[in-house]
Amino acid sequence: MFYKVLRFVLQIIFGILFRPKILGKENVPMTGGMIMAANHLSNWDPPMVGTYMPRPVAYMAKEELFKNPLAGWFLRCMGAVAIERGKGDTTTVEQLTNECKNGTGIMIFPEG
Repeated sequence: MFYKVLRFVLQIIFGILFRPKILGKENVPMTGGMIMAANHLSNWDPPMVGTYMPRPVAYMAKEELFKNPLAGWFLRCMGAVAIERGKGDTTTVEQLTNECKNGTGIMIFPEG
């Protein structure tokens, strides 16, 4: 419920601030596992892409973002999973692979 409410609020805020043009949303499968890979040029990219995804997704997020208790709680509520960058974090990758096999959408930012 929190996820849906926050997405709605962010769509209004981002719509006013940035006036985004969303292209290709119809190509996102609404069921089944999928991996969405997006560019990561600024800190706005993860919330912006997630806000306009037509279905919920789980995110890979660098573990440093979870060190702040409030930010960590918020990220977990939004479906983010901490990953250790530069260490070959196979545990998190396996967890997200299993979630994808079970029908979850996964969001990754390879440039991040």
